[in-house]
Amino acid sequence: MTNSSPPSMSAGHDRSPSSQLTSSSQATEKNGKSSEPSASDTKVEPEAKGPSNAERKKQAKAEKQARRAQDKAETQPEGGHSSQQKPAQSSGGDDKTGKQKATQASPAKTNSQSRPEASKQAQKQAQQPPSHSDTQNMPHRPRRRSSTSASISQTPKSASSAATKQVPFLAHLYPAAPPNPPPLAHPCIQTLTQLQRTHTLVGSHARTIALLTCLKTLVRSYTTPPSTALPRHLPNIYLSPHLAYLKAYSRPFCAAQAASIRWFKRTCSKIDPSVPEEDAKRDLCREIDVFTKERLTIADEVIAATASEEYITPGSTILVYANSAVVRSALAHAIRSGVRPLRITIVDSRPMHEGKALAKSLISSMQAANLTGDDTLDIELIPLTALAHFISDASAVLLGASAIHPNGAVTSRSGSAMVALAANQAGGIPVVVLAEGIKFVERAAVDSLGGNELAPEEALLDDAAELETWRKRENAHLVGLLYDTMPRELVDAVVTEYGRIEPGAAGMVQRLAGVGLGDEDAGGGGVG
Repeated sequence: MTNSSPPSMSAGHDRSPSSQLTSSSQATEKNGKSSEPSASDTKVEPEAKGPSNAERKKQAKAEKQARRAQDKAETQPEGGHSSQQKPAQSSGGDDKTGKQKATQASPAKTNSQSRPEASKQAQKQAQQPPSHSDTQNMPHRPRRRSSTSASISQTPKSASSAATKQVPFLAHLYPAAPPNPPPLAHPCIQTLTQLQRTHTLVGSHARTIALLTCLKTLVRSYTTPPSTALPRHLPNIYLSPHLAYLKAYSRPFCAAQAASIRWFKRTCSKIDPSVPEEDAKRDLCREIDVFTKERLTIADEVIAATASEEYITPGSTILVYANSAVVRSALAHAIRSGVRPLRITIVDSRPMHEGKALAKSLISSMQAANLTGDDTLDIELIPLTALAHFISDASAVLLGASAIHPNGAVTSRSGSAMVALAANQAGGIPVVVLAEGIKFVERAAVDSLGGNELAPEEALLDDAAELETWRKRENAHLVGLLYDTMPRELVDAVVTEYGRIEPGAAGMVQRLAGVGLGDEDAGGGGVG
C-alpha cells in the first residue's frame, strides 16, 4: 500500500486544465451530447467576449468600403459596384452571441452595417454585382476619369487657340491679365486709366502732365495713419497700389512718367518727419508744380525757340511726322514769329492718325491769329506711302521722341525710322529730334522689340464686323507696333532745353537732367 498510493496522488495533481478540458470534451462526444458551455468554460475561453481587435479593424474596413460603394451607387448607379466584404466571425463561442454582444457594445456599428445592406439592394436592382476579380477591371472609374480628362483636355485646346492669336516673338509685348476684381483706386487714377487705355490721351507730354496732376490730387486727399511717418508711408504704401492699378489696367509708363514717379518718391523721402502733415502736403504740391513747369512747360518753350531759330527759316520746307507736342510748339512758335514763306508737310499714318490731329491744331492756331488768308503759309497733309515723292523737297525733318538712349538710339512713334531713313537716303536733309531731358534714359536700345507696345486691334480695322472675322481666324494676326527705334546714324542732332547735342552725348544730358531708369515701380517697359 505504501508503494501504490503515491503514484495515484501525483497523477491526479499533474493533470492540467487543458487536459481536463480535453477529457471532458471527449466524454461529451462519446455521450453524443452538445450542451452549451458552462459558466466555468466561459471564464476560461477569452474568445467568447466578442471579436478581437484585428477582426474589428477588418470589420471597420469592410464597412468603409461598403459606404464608398453605396456613394458610388448613388452617383453612378449604372457603373457603381460594392467592394464590401463579409465581416469576419468570431472563432470562439457562438456567432449569434458574439454579434449580440458587439451590437450592445457599439450601437453605431449596427447602423453602419445596415448601409452595406441598402447598397446591396440598390446594386441588385440596377444590375448583378460582378465578382471581386472583375471589379478591378470595371470601366466605371476609367469612364469617370475619361469625362474629367475630356473637360481638362478642352482647356489646353482653348488656351492653345488663344495662344495662337499671339505672335511668338512678340509674346512679351502682350499685356498680362489684370487682377479680377480690380482693386480699389482713387477716382483720378481710374479716370487717367480709362483715358490711357482707350488712347484718348496720347503723347508722352500729355500723359506725364496728367500723371503729375493725379499725384497732386492724391497728396491732397492723403492722411497719415497713426504710428507711421509720411516720408515712408505716402510713397511706398499709399502710392504704390495706385501706380500698380494704373500700370495694370491701362498702359506701361512712358520714360517721362517713370522719371516723374522716381523724382516724386525721392522728394517724399527727403521730407523731415517732424514737419506737420499739412505743411508737408502743401510743400509737395508746390514741388510738383515747379517740376511740371521747369521740366515740361519751360523746357518745351526753350526747345521750340531753339529749333525755330536754327532750322525753321523763311522759304524752308519742314517735314514732320505724327503729333509730337514739342514739335507742335516749335511750328507754332515759327508761325507766331512771322517766318514767311513757310511750307509745312505733315506725314500721317495708321493706326493713330496723329498727323491729322497736328494739321487741325495748326489750322486752329492760324485761325486764332487771323492767318488763314496768308498765301505765304502752306500746310499739306500726306500719307506715309507718299513720303518718297515729298522727301526731296524738305529742308529739314523734325521728329519727336518718346525716349533717347545712351547709345544714341531714339525711340519714337512707329514710322519715324522710315522717315529718317528716307531723309538720309535723299542726302543733305538733316534729321533733328526734339526732346526734353526728362526723356533721356539709362537703358540702351538696339532694336524696336525690347520695350514697345501693341496698338489696339480696333485701331487697325475700322469695320467691327471685319475685325470680328479676323479674330475668329485661327492663324490670322492683327499686329501694330506703336514705336520704333532709330539708330544714331540716322539722327543728325538732338535739341533739348540744355541746347543742341549730338546723339552720342545722350548720357551727358541724362546726368544733367538727374533722371534714370532704375526703379521697377516707376519703370514700365513702354516708352511712349
